[in-house]
Amino acid sequence: MRKLSSRRWTFVLKYLLPLIFAFLWATEAYVLSSRIVEHGSFSLSSAKILSLSVLAFFTLVFLWRGVQLKHVRLSGNSLLIGGYRSEIEVNLSNVKVVTSHRSSIQLVWIRFLQPTRFGGSIVFAPEPNRKFSFLVHSHPLVEELNEMIRAARIAT
Repeated sequence: MRKLSSRRWTFVLKYLLPLIFAFLWATEAYVLSSRIVEHGSFSLSSAKILSLSVLAFFTLVFLWRGVQLKHVRLSGNSLLIGGYRSEIEVNLSNVKVVTSHRSSIQLVWIRFLQPTRFGGSIVFAPEPNRKFSFLVHSHPLVEELNEMIRAARIAT
């Protein structure tokens, strides 16, 4: 059985980064509210509102992305996909395509031909690609999985 997603990296993206952004947002909100109380006025500058908005936005983005992350392992011609409490097995021939975006986080999306218990697609976080070309190329695991999917379709 081959592990495709990194539990450590998934933990960072799912729990640690949202917690850090939430802490920063709460700290900034506390500092701003304490200044308002000290000065007795309610005038927030555009920069402060923008700062709070940006922190709130990134907190929500990381929370939203983190909730979607799954653990993925490869077992023969099947993917074992785990959520919080359950794990399903999906045959590679039921996978439509595997894609990733050229970002520094390099999340990998798996889209299915038929919806599974987790929906029509899932996202997981493989071990980060440490090559310098991470912004130019997608994660190497994407092409490897797509080759395995093509082979599984030919075999069936």
